[in-house]
Amino acid sequence: MYVHAAPWNSGNFGSANTSSGCVGMSDANAAAFYESVQAGDLFEVVGSGSKGKADIGNGYGEWNLSWDDWKARSALNAASQNG
Repeated sequence: MYVHAAPWNSGNFGSANTSSGCVGMSDANAAAFYESVQAGDLFEVVGSGSKGKADIGNGYGEWNLSWDDWKARSALNAASQNG
């Protein structure tokens, strides 16, 4: 999931979910967001308008895993099991 300014889509903010999966926002809202976070900070998209998790095979990636599943698939975990 990415968060970024998407001024080209501003006519749809608050009324239609036209994103391809990212969280787009106005330039001003994106600036405020980036002033309040650090690179790598986690965020959660919630609410009835959120798209939730992608189906496996449709954009599936690490962000679709729980933290426990992520750690289980870690290269560090695999190295410790093979060690």
